[in-house]
Amino acid sequence: MPDELLRHNISDEELDQLGDNQRGFFHEVMWATITGALGAAWGALDAIGHAYFSDPAKPLTGYEQWELTVFITFIVLALFSGFLVYREGKRAGTCLKDKIRARTKSQLEGSG
Repeated sequence: MPDELLRHNISDEELDQLGDNQRGFFHEVMWATITGALGAAWGALDAIGHAYFSDPAKPLTGYEQWELTVFITFIVLALFSGFLVYREGKRAGTCLKDKIRARTKSQLEGSG
């Protein structure tokens, strides 16, 4: 703990921005999985095109099945991590803002 705690005056707008700009581990995971899904999309779409839209239709090879599996896995992970980012962001931002507002309110009540 530092020797002296410094208190800062902050507006409600700045406090809202502070609470909204927190990025954690799941935020980074979300962007990594979105990038992975975009990278795997070309091969997956090509495999789907060969299997369903070519004339005559060709069965999926083992490699094409692998590409589809990787793409679907990245999509599922991106959706799941996006949900975690959304849930964590609401909880963490609100919690921090509430703590600061309660501290400010107690200081105002104590001085008046």
